[in-house]
Parts: sequence; C-alpha cells; structure tokens
Amino acid sequence: MKNTLLELTEKLQEKLLNDNKLYLNYTNFIKDSNILINIFINNNIIEYDDIKYTLDKKGNIVKLDFSNKIKIEVFPIDIENLSMIKSITIMFNHLHTIPCNITKLNMLYELYLSNNILVAIPSEIKYLTLLTILDLSNNRLEIIPTEIGNLISLKRLYLSNNNLLNIPYEIENLQFLEILDICDNKLTKFPNITRLFNLTTIELSYNNINEQIPPGIGDLINLIYLEISHNQLVGTVPNSFCKLYKLCWLDLSYNKLYGLLSSELKNLKMLRTLYLQNNRLQIPIIIYNLPNLNYSKF
Repeated sequence: MKNTLLELTEKLQEKLLNDNKLYLNYTNFIKDSNILINIFINNNIIEYDDIKYTLDKKGNIVKLDFSNKIKIEVFPIDIENLSMIKSITIMFNHLHTIPCNITKLNMLYELYLSNNILVAIPSEIKYLTLLTILDLSNNRLEIIPTEIGNLISLKRLYLSNNNLLNIPYEIENLQFLEILDICDNKLTKFPNITRLFNLTTIELSYNNINEQIPPGIGDLINLIYLEISHNQLVGTVPNSFCKLYKLCWLDLSYNKLYGLLSSELKNLKMLRTLYLQNNRLQIPIIIYNLPNLNYSKF
C-alpha cells in the first residue's frame, strides 16, 4: 500500500506540474497541490482523474469536484487548508456529515452537496457569508438551521427531495435570493418568502402545504417561474397574481383551489405555460386567449 501511495504521489505531482506549467507562482501551486495529494491519500483515492480542479492565475486551487466516480463518506478535512477555494462539489457520493470546521472556508462561493445521505447541516454554516449557491437537494435532511438566514449573499438555494417539515422564518433575510427549490418535501406551510423581491423561481410542488396562497406572492414582481402543484392548497387564487407581469410558468394543478379566477390575469402577457387542472376553479374566457400561452391544462 505504501508503494502504491508513493507511486500515486509521484504521478500526481508530475501530472499537476505538467498541467500547470503556465503558472508562474509556484509557491501557491506547490502548497495547494500538496494539499490535494493529501486529500487523495486520506480518502483512498487511487485514480488522479477522479478529482477535477481549477486553478486561478496565481496558482491557487479555487474549484474542486469529487462527483460520481468516488464514494466519499466524510467531508475531506484537508480542504480547509485551501485558503482560496471558491467552489466545492461533492455530488452523488455517500457523504453523511458536514464538519463544523467548514467555517474555515470563508472564501467559498459555491457548495454543491446534492445526492448524498446528509441528515443535518451544522449551524456553523452561518459563517459562509460569501456563499451564493447552496445545493443540498436529494439528501435526508429533516431540519434546516435558523442560521441559514446569515447567508445574506445567497442567490440560489436547492433543498428538493429531502424530508423537511418547515423552513426557518429567517429565510426572509436572504434578500438576494433568486432561485428557491424546495419541491418533494413535507412542508405544510408556505415558507416566509413574500419579501424576497429578487426571486425569479419558486418551486414548491409535491409537498403537503394545506393553507391559502399568501397574497404577498403577488408582490414578487420578478417571478418568472412559479410551481406549487401537488399540494393541498385551499381558498382562491389571490388577485395580486395579476401583478406578476414577468411570469412565464404557473402551475397550481392538483390542489383544492376554488372560485373564479380574476380576469385581470389577462395582464400576464408573458405567460407561456399555465396548469390549473384538478382544482375547482372557474376560468374566464379571456385567460384562454393570452397571447403567448403555448401549454395549458384547465
């Protein structure tokens, strides 16, 4: 085994140097490449093509991708020594925990951890304040810590296909959030999102939301995609929806909505897809004549 690791180290060092001859700052590069080698050794990775990485112009490793080929169970502790790392991808692995010392990754912009077996997120994630993308979809999460509200730079949050019962109220602090995907969970109430005015995409389908649609959703005037199908929504569709002028996709199908839709929804001239089936809604004729409507079911 020692010979194998020695051989791997030598081959990896040679490959890293050959791949990066253009980098003049060898101090940074040698430091980070040695860390990368430790990651290989400590995680029993024997194929150096199993990790994809990206360097910046100063020779720092800024991006790591451990997806698919290898099966990591523990977050590689050596990553914390990559001081300039900005993007980490560990998807389609067996990762079950995120260490508390993730706080040291204070330059991190992107964290992709989907398709693992995570059951919890440490509260220390609150220190990753530069994070813009967080993907925790397809795991086994039941709780999102309230500290999620500290990630004030977040633009995309993916939480689909977990076991979440609720979303912390503090999500309202994510004022730059553009994409929110929480489909395929066990939510019974709407998350507190009616003041997140930069949202363009909301995906809440396949939950157990059993309340009325908050009228404040109609104030999210940058919405392009709104998907709330396959829930237990009750009541009427808020008249405030007529203000969603940028909306291209609206799916409210398979709920318990009723009543007459407002004819003012004729203002949604950008709407291309409208699914309202399996409710008890009355549809004004003028809705059928929306100019860009290509796909619809009533």
